[in-house]
Amino acid sequence: MSTPPRPRTWADPSASRLSPAPIDAPEGMDDAAFDAAGVGLVIVDGDGRVLRANRRLQVLLGYEERELRGMTLVELVHPDDVEANRHLFDELGGSEADQSEISTRFLRGDGTVLSAGVTMAVVSERDAQHRLVVTMVEHVPHDREPDAELPQADRLYRTLTEQIPAVAYIVPPDDSLSAYTYISPQVEPLLGYTPERWRTDPDLWERSLHPEDTARAIRESAQADRTGGPYASEYRLIATDGRVVWLEDRASLISDPEGRPLFWHGVMFDVTARKEAELEAVRTLEELRRSQAKQLELAERLIHAQESERHQIAQDLHDDPIQALTAVQIRLATLRGNVPEEALTTLNAVEGSLATTIGRLRSLMFDLRPPVLDREGLAPAVRELGSRFSQEVGWDWELEDGLGIAPPAELAAAAYRIVREALTNVRKHADARHVRVGLWFEGAELRGTIRDDGAGFDPKSVPGEAAGHIGLTSMGERAEFFGGSTDIQSRPGAGTTVRFELLGSSAAEH
Repeated sequence: MSTPPRPRTWADPSASRLSPAPIDAPEGMDDAAFDAAGVGLVIVDGDGRVLRANRRLQVLLGYEERELRGMTLVELVHPDDVEANRHLFDELGGSEADQSEISTRFLRGDGTVLSAGVTMAVVSERDAQHRLVVTMVEHVPHDREPDAELPQADRLYRTLTEQIPAVAYIVPPDDSLSAYTYISPQVEPLLGYTPERWRTDPDLWERSLHPEDTARAIRESAQADRTGGPYASEYRLIATDGRVVWLEDRASLISDPEGRPLFWHGVMFDVTARKEAELEAVRTLEELRRSQAKQLELAERLIHAQESERHQIAQDLHDDPIQALTAVQIRLATLRGNVPEEALTTLNAVEGSLATTIGRLRSLMFDLRPPVLDREGLAPAVRELGSRFSQEVGWDWELEDGLGIAPPAELAAAAYRIVREALTNVRKHADARHVRVGLWFEGAELRGTIRDDGAGFDPKSVPGEAAGHIGLTSMGERAEFFGGSTDIQSRPGAGTTVRFELLGSSAAEH
């Protein structure tokens, strides 16, 4: 429904000087955001009296803010342009004139003329006496006014603003999606839409949102409107050429002296390169995790194949050579009564050699794959191994069984090999009197320690296996196969401690 234009008047300059009533910065106003705007900004009341002016406007007009407060637009506009500006100001707020644009000239404080583009927009209006208008002033160089005549600070500020890779904007303070009151020209090369399109198309921002970000971006914008901000969001917009542009959008709400919101002043930064780098890092990490999981799976399959082969060889040794040699041993024993006395010495030697060979084959079979590991599990297999070494060497030994539940077969086999290699080193090199083994299985992590009080050594001085400490490299490689590690701590005369950890599939994936 249309309404007739309401009369507006600019205050007489002399009347404004009689009662300037200087106004402080409005309470709650974000001075930094207002002052950092790339265009001149001035808030005036219904009589055209200046209430607030940012730094850019002060530079453009050559006045300090304390000088501008209380002045009217009549005093600032060139006399030849007053009438045109007065007409637009009077019509502002009518049914079809919530925003007006005009090219005009201002008189600077030093008497020179500034050509500028001016945009006026009503940001708050209860009635004719309570109207606030935000006026944006952009310098437009004229042939009669070359840049060399501009104040140095103005030229520097213009250069800085035009080079900043960001889009500044002003939007109304309502919680509906509406057109931009102002948007800086950097938006066009970034997204392809002209500033004029952003100012006249209320739905452009919403239509440009990436489908995956639309609901969240609108929700965050509405939330900032309800709470008064500050607003901060990251989302994607689709440019006119189809490019996806990531934006970091930050805005502050500017309010009037009575705390009523006037407009949002914001800045949008192009963060596409950063977001793409972050997404690539995430993809790389996911790929690395999948690769690690695949590597673990292959390692488990390799260990499984190795252990299966060991088991088969051990079984073949038991079923064929050992059984055959045992049968020969039994037949020799039955022949003993029929052998002449002079041949007994030879028979005894043959029986001794045969027994030694059978013993070595049984030991090899046990080393390849102890049957107890398959029948009873890791702890009994380690206990049998330690007892056998203890009988051979004469050390005292003990096992701390903290497994609780049985670990997976491949994990148990790898742990057994590490313990066996560590105990073999102790047996051959440590001259230890006491050995202690501990095993624990929690979640998907299998941990173990092998401690001895033997001679010890300097781990840094052992180049691989050159010093005879077999298995040091092998232990580490077995642990790495399962996403784990080994740690060897020792020093001469202080014994040795070997720690290891192996990770099952679920633990390695995390």
